[in-house]
Amino acid sequence: MSQNLGSNDGSLASFKGDIIADTDAPLLSTQSTGGQSYALGSSLSAGIYTMVQNGTFKATPPDPDSVIAEPENALPYFSLESNYVSGSQITATSVEDSTVASGRKIRFTIPAGTAVGQYLRFVRYVAVPGSVARTFTYQPRSAWKSTSSTTEVWATHQSQFYQNDIATTTGTSETRTATLTTITASTWAYELYANPNSLPSIPSDAAFIRVAVGVLVNTLTTSSWTVDLHEVRIDHGSIQQLITDQTDPARYGYASTYMNSGRLDTRSNETGVVGSSPIISIYSKQGSIGLDASPSGVAQTITAASRAGSTVTITTSANHDLEVLYWVTVAGLSGAAGTSMNGTFQVLSKTATQFTYTAAGTAGSATVTGATVKTAPAQGNILLTTATNGNVIVNPGGISVTGNADFSSSATVGGQLNVSGDIDIGVSDTSTAGAIVFKGGNGGSIRAFSASAGNDSIGVYNTSGSAYTALVALGFYPNQGTANLSHNGTNFTMNDTVAVTGNITATGNMTATGSVTGSTLSTSGNVSTNGAGLFHDTPTGVTLASGSTVGRTALWTLNSGTQYNLQRWTSTSTATLKKNIRETELAPDQIYNIDLVDFEYDLEKFAELYPHINVEATGTQRGVIWEQIADVIPEAAVQGYGPGDPPTIDWEALYFGALVAIKDLNERLKALESK
Repeated sequence: MSQNLGSNDGSLASFKGDIIADTDAPLLSTQSTGGQSYALGSSLSAGIYTMVQNGTFKATPPDPDSVIAEPENALPYFSLESNYVSGSQITATSVEDSTVASGRKIRFTIPAGTAVGQYLRFVRYVAVPGSVARTFTYQPRSAWKSTSSTTEVWATHQSQFYQNDIATTTGTSETRTATLTTITASTWAYELYANPNSLPSIPSDAAFIRVAVGVLVNTLTTSSWTVDLHEVRIDHGSIQQLITDQTDPARYGYASTYMNSGRLDTRSNETGVVGSSPIISIYSKQGSIGLDASPSGVAQTITAASRAGSTVTITTSANHDLEVLYWVTVAGLSGAAGTSMNGTFQVLSKTATQFTYTAAGTAGSATVTGATVKTAPAQGNILLTTATNGNVIVNPGGISVTGNADFSSSATVGGQLNVSGDIDIGVSDTSTAGAIVFKGGNGGSIRAFSASAGNDSIGVYNTSGSAYTALVALGFYPNQGTANLSHNGTNFTMNDTVAVTGNITATGNMTATGSVTGSTLSTSGNVSTNGAGLFHDTPTGVTLASGSTVGRTALWTLNSGTQYNLQRWTSTSTATLKKNIRETELAPDQIYNIDLVDFEYDLEKFAELYPHINVEATGTQRGVIWEQIADVIPEAAVQGYGPGDPPTIDWEALYFGALVAIKDLNERLKALESK
């Protein structure tokens, strides 16, 4: 009967009762009542799921309390192998354990004095379906627990494929071991697995897999040790896992998981009537996760297409399953506006059967007969639609984007963000929305960095990149210090020194509460120093002394070192500050020989001889002639205050001459009046 089981249903048609193993474990049952009745007995069921009959050890030896031995007290479905010769002997027994699902486990006992190399193991040959295409995979596993901690004893697991004669090996075997110390340290049952043929893919000529599990003495035992074997099973698989959609399998295609040349691919909605079929891939060679959206999905029928301006509205025959920001390919539209509505576009808004996008061209009608839409290839969007948080967290690590990174909402980067392209802020070229915000009150920085040349400059250009544009800021703090340049809405304020190697041009007032240092100061208005004074290092063409030339309205006076200040001259006439006081040798008639004349400046001659001097005087002027002063009162004729300056007059010297003349006239008048 057992040979015909599953192929000769008639032989069981009138059978009633149970089919049990020789250990009374039920295999098949015709009972249909509840309780402990079995269609498939628990032992047989466990064997089906684990691929190893009695791999959970529910079927016990005839005498469960005695040592397992062949042939009188054998463990069902397993063969016992041992290399015992003499001395202490490793034994195994079937032990009850309520914490184990099957209620039983195998306990190995290794007495003190057990010799090195002695082993005891259970062997099982399991029939496996092979394939010329090598499309099946098998990985035997065993689960162990121990309260003994020692390296003197190993748990062992060995696997080997065999041909149909159960004698000829194929492929290579593999053995895995673990010390009782390692097993004891594990919180859960410690698993050993051995991949036959190194890679668990089955050889094309394999029909069985031999599984051998047991213990081996590594060092002469000094104490008695125990270790428990809880289960033996074989994990198996094929080259592809297929998953049917649980909600609407007629509308959505199946999903599949498979591996190809070391790349594990998971693909959804294959050949479905809606949506795309992106592939998520894990690459064993590169150690990366990829999202391949090149499978563009199945084309869906368009039932209507219209546009208002540049906005196109598409209606599909079924729910399209698209999302905003997805890309679609529209084809087959014809008519006045249909051609410009065909192409690849990004979805702007959507309902269940409608979506919109922006197209070029002008508004007009479109014919939709035979028109279709499908998801566009090579977009690879990752859409996180969680109601509260939809974060992509890479820790530690980074996100490398070689194309465009579109953050339509907030994006938080806790580490460094490297961008090889542009950072576009805002929603359009005309929108004022978009900002770089340093939050938390602690500030931040925008820096240009060069590893070889230090910090480089940051250029702010217009949208075409051809010219500089304005950089608007409330304040500028160089080097993160206290020095700053700010604007209060009316004036700029800088609380530090400004050093300029070129010119400073001001059409209005320039006010400095500190120093103004430069090579040339040219002004068409007033220069106010707020009492600080103007100074020059070693001016030329003038008398350089702490007293300078008495009588000038402004003069350079020594400040310190080689620095001279230009100050208003405020002379004093007190006798206490003078010595060698004597009558001046200036004759009164010298001043009488000076003529007062009217004249106009020759501006062209001025510009030719002294281009560095700005002459604003125009029209008729009144004054004296320098050459006449040089003949009459030479000390009042000055050759110029600086190199290249025109001759000028010391007006104080003339005033003193006028004082002498007035005194002379007064004496003459008194002489005439006394006669």
